Amino acid sequence: MEWAKELAFPAITICNNNPIRFYKLSKSDLYFAGHWLGLLLANRTARPIVLELLQDDRQKWFQKLSDFRLFLPPRNFESTTLEFVDRLGHQLEDMLLSCKYRGEMCGPQNFSSCTHIARMC
Repeated sequence: MEWAKELAFPAITICNNNPIRFYKLSKSDLYFAGHWLGLLLANRTARPIVLELLQDDRQKWFQKLSDFRLFLPPRNFESTTLEFVDRLGHQLEDMLLSCKYRGEMCGPQNFSSCTHIARMC
C-alpha cells in the first residue's frame, strides 16, 4: 500500500440532499420536470402531500406556479438533466459556512463541482 504524505487539498464531497433549490423553480421548470422531481402527479397537478408540507405563503406560491391552465410551454427547454441541475442545483457558496485547511482559509474556489445522481455536488 502507498500512502500520500502530503495532499494539496483533500478529496471531499458535499451534496445537498435536495436535488434543486425549490424556490428557484420557474413555471417551465415545474411543467417539464415536476413529475420527475415528485412535485406533480402525472396529470401535472400538484401532489397533495407537497401542498400539505408547505407553509401558507409557499403553498400559495406553489399553487399559482403549478396552475398550467393558461400556460403555453416554451418550445426549447433545457435538453439535458445536467443543464437543469446546474442551473437549479444548490450552490456551494450557499452551503459552505467556513473552510480552513492546514491553517489556511479556503472557500468555494478551492472546490470543483460534479453531478452525482441528478444532484450538484
